[in-house]
Amino acid sequence: MRSLRQIHLYLGCIFAPLLIYFSISGAWQTFRFNDVPKGPDGEKATLRLALRALSNPHRNSTLPGYSAKTSQSVSFSAAAALM
Repeated sequence: MRSLRQIHLYLGCIFAPLLIYFSISGAWQTFRFNDVPKGPDGEKATLRLALRALSNPHRNSTLPGYSAKTSQSVSFSAAAALM
């Protein structure tokens, strides 16, 4: 029983931050905070660009900074499915 609790603890340390990240990025996409306005809006546009980049794992199964067309990862998709 003790080893089962340790395994649960270690898996929780890995998956809990991922679940929190995906739930937060899903929430800001629900309220469309990641949409970038067409005109330059100063600091708001910079924040929205950052939110858009951080939404890539949630939307495209890619890490921030990678292209959705060329770098979809089977291992990333498997990890998301495990969550």
